Amino acid sequence: MIVKDKVKAEIEFPEDILISLKESKEEFVRDIKLYAATEFYKRKKLSLGKAAELVGMPRLEFADFLSKNQIPVLELSDQELNNEIASAKERVSTQ
Repeated sequence: MIVKDKVKAEIEFPEDILISLKESKEEFVRDIKLYAATEFYKRKKLSLGKAAELVGMPRLEFADFLSKNQIPVLELSDQELNNEIASAKERVSTQ
C-alpha cells in the first residue's frame, strides 16, 4: 500500500455554526470536504478519483453521491455518445 503525503489545513469558524447546523466538528469538516470536492469536480479541476480521494471515500461511492445530487458523472458530447452507442450495438450484435 502506498502512503501519500498529506497536507493539513485549518479553518476558523464561529462555534455557533455547529449548533445551527446540528453537526459535530467532524461532520462539519466532512461536509466541507464533500462540498469542495463536488465543486472542484464540477469545474473539472479534479477528476472523479481525485475528488473522491479528497473526501476520503471510494470512487464509486462519490460517483453515487454526485448522481443522487443530479451532478453528471459522465459527460459526453453528442458525437462521443453516438460513438459509444454504435460501439455497444456492435458488441451486442457480435455475441
